[in-house]
Amino acid sequence: MTVSRIGALDTRLTLEAPADTPDGGGGAQQAWSPVTDLWANVAPVSGRDDLVGDALTARVTHRITIRWRSDITCAMRLRSPQRLFRIEAVLEPDRRRLLLLCVEERA
Repeated sequence: MTVSRIGALDTRLTLEAPADTPDGGGGAQQAWSPVTDLWANVAPVSGRDDLVGDALTARVTHRITIRWRSDITCAMRLRSPQRLFRIEAVLEPDRRRLLLLCVEERA
C-alpha cells in the first residue's frame, strides 16, 4: 500500500497510552489517555478460535498502516468507536509509514 495515495488511510483511530491513576489505597490503577487521532488503513491478517478456560474466544489479528511517527510503542493501543486494537509489534519499513501488528480486543 502506498501511504501517499489519497484515500489509502481511510479509518480514523485514536492512539491511546497507558496512564496510572492513584486508587486511593496507595496503589495505582491503569487507565488509558488519548494521545492523538490519526488516519490508518486496517487490514485483517488472521483469525482463529481459542479455548480459554471453558469459553471459546476469537483472536483476530490486523495489520494497521499509519503515517510514520517516532512515539509509538507496544504499550499503546488504538481505538475506534466500535473497535479496540492492542499493538503487539511496530515495524518501520521506511520513514514514511509504520506497520502495526495488532490484536483486536473487545471494546
